Amino acid sequence: MGIPGLWKILKPTVQARTLTQLSVSEGFEHNRRATGTIRVGIDASLLLNRAQWAAYHQTGRGINMQAGENLPLQILFFQLCRLLALPIIPIFAFDGSQGPTVKRGRQVKATPHALMSAFLQLINDAGFYGYTAPGEAEAELAELNARGEIDAVITDDVDAFLFGATHVIRTSNVVRDGDYISIYTASAIKAHPSTQLTSARVLLIAILTGGDYMPGLKGCGMAIAHRLSIRTSLADGLYAATRDLPPHQLPGFLRGWRDALKTQLTQDPDNVLGRRYPAIAQNLSEDFPSIDVLRYYLYPITSGPGGEVNVALQKMKPPDLPALAVWCEKYFSWASRGVILERFRSNLWSGIFIRSLIKPINVDTVMAAHVNEGYSESRHPAILQITRASLGPGAPSTRPNVWGYHVQVEPHLLVVSTLSRLTPEDRTAAESQPRKTLIIWIPASILKRALPKLVEAFHMARGTKITAAPVTPLLSAVGHNDIDTGADSGDVSDTPSVVTNSSSLRSSANISSWTGSGSMADPIIFEDGDIGDCDSDESGDGGKEIHIFGPQTRLQFLFESLDAIL
Repeated sequence: MGIPGLWKILKPTVQARTLTQLSVSEGFEHNRRATGTIRVGIDASLLLNRAQWAAYHQTGRGINMQAGENLPLQILFFQLCRLLALPIIPIFAFDGSQGPTVKRGRQVKATPHALMSAFLQLINDAGFYGYTAPGEAEAELAELNARGEIDAVITDDVDAFLFGATHVIRTSNVVRDGDYISIYTASAIKAHPSTQLTSARVLLIAILTGGDYMPGLKGCGMAIAHRLSIRTSLADGLYAATRDLPPHQLPGFLRGWRDALKTQLTQDPDNVLGRRYPAIAQNLSEDFPSIDVLRYYLYPITSGPGGEVNVALQKMKPPDLPALAVWCEKYFSWASRGVILERFRSNLWSGIFIRSLIKPINVDTVMAAHVNEGYSESRHPAILQITRASLGPGAPSTRPNVWGYHVQVEPHLLVVSTLSRLTPEDRTAAESQPRKTLIIWIPASILKRALPKLVEAFHMARGTKITAAPVTPLLSAVGHNDIDTGADSGDVSDTPSVVTNSSSLRSSANISSWTGSGSMADPIIFEDGDIGDCDSDESGDGGKEIHIFGPQTRLQFLFESLDAIL
């Protein structure tokens, strides 16, 4: 979308990261914006269209039609599950009604996308934020990015750079590329010797080769337009005049500008092009370029700084798990088909759990919610044990590059919450499913900051350590991204390197029973045999396995005692 062929020109500037690496290293570990998250704008209209396309071309994309009804919405659901498992605050923007009425020579439909209402409800239930922009979503998000209110824009529309975006993310095929994304920055695009592009130069390329709003100059390809943009003053002059001149003076400027362009094409006086192109010059018309198109590129319709949308107020919110279950039953019939617990276990619960670790627990709030409602999304299930450490997320074939821990979790609270608002019939169908152990992969720095003793005991028992290595930052600095949280993440890294001590990996940690205060920084630690109902694995060295429980288990004990009193 946008300017055909421009992504190919920008390819030398692309930087590869995994979305997990970007959000954890630059968001969580640096406590970015004092929330430990990165704020990302997402072109929701583009996401809708891509999901619909993927569903239509399911054979070539490896999507099984037996997956059930509303396949485009299922694709969107799984994409949101991916975001839930990361320290990201997504801002979804939909195209509004005040954008251009014609794109690519076709009339733009004024009615909302058929799936927009359902998708917006899913966004809200997931704890994310979505809204309809006045005009085009990519222009809206680019302006937010230029003002520093969001850290990056996820879109395939290269026009975002023309609209002022500083960081653009293109997602990949998850099946083929795993968690990897492509990151383009305005600074790299300007500095790289093979691109040297600014917003003004991208504007000239759009005018000459054609974009969403005009066909361009017939016969002028990307190579010619690129050379003219970086080796002449045509781009800067056009951009400055469109920005600064009053409307009645712009036609006079454009007459002289067209003459300068014609001279470059017919004479190539400075050997910019390497040859002459008189045939292309003959295609210049008196109304080229369109003033309306020029002004739309420079002044797209957006909410603006004083608009009703205040992105800065958007904080991380817990997902509404019962509402998500109702939504999935409505559109996929997962509960009545008896598969909702399996679908949520495989895709959703891990994100909800990780989000609860990112956001600190407020004990007073959780206790009050338990008394009044019996359940709070602020509570997360008890961690039973760390089973192993590995690079993630995803299989080794997808080249994961973030260290994390596979954690066994008791899913009872998640099951109860998932089923709480379903009809009795749907609950019965869901409860007929066999219960399975929940294993969640959690980025190392997130688990270490939430439960440091748990991580320490795991490595003491195995004689291993994850070593640190710096990750070059890509996002722009913000006012709160260097706040000191007091957490030491020095031995947690996204670099695949493990230091192993000479002792056995299965050796027992020398920790006395029932140590710790039970706080988030100092959880309760005990060994098998100290409590009767704790599940354990045979460790091979005396049958004891260390278990560490933080404030969630402590809260659970309090809840049970409180329920008995009430």
